[in-house]
Amino acid sequence: MAHIAEHINRIADFVEARIDEQFSGDLASRHYDKEPDSRLLRGLRRAVQEMRSKRALVQSIEENPSMEAAANLAMTFAWNELAGIAKEWKDHKDYLPEFALLAHQLKELPSDDTPTP
Repeated sequence: MAHIAEHINRIADFVEARIDEQFSGDLASRHYDKEPDSRLLRGLRRAVQEMRSKRALVQSIEENPSMEAAANLAMTFAWNELAGIAKEWKDHKDYLPEFALLAHQLKELPSDDTPTP
């Protein structure tokens, strides 16, 4: 379970970095709170942060093993949503092959190594 939490953090970092790139330049100089593109990006960031928060479920399982099924389902959902968002940047140099995997396929990856493109 901790293994998928590592991957969730890595893919969330990737997506948030792409969001940050969009906030640079012209968009950053406009009225941040009223700009439709800015609102969209802030909403996307909140969704990514919410999915990233599912990593905390690993600790809840350690404290209460009966939570494992629910935590596993929540982290699988978070991974699948983040992977769907990340696919929009599959041509980006920092996109990792693991981002295209399904949640159950992540278990086959070594936990200490990130596959290289």
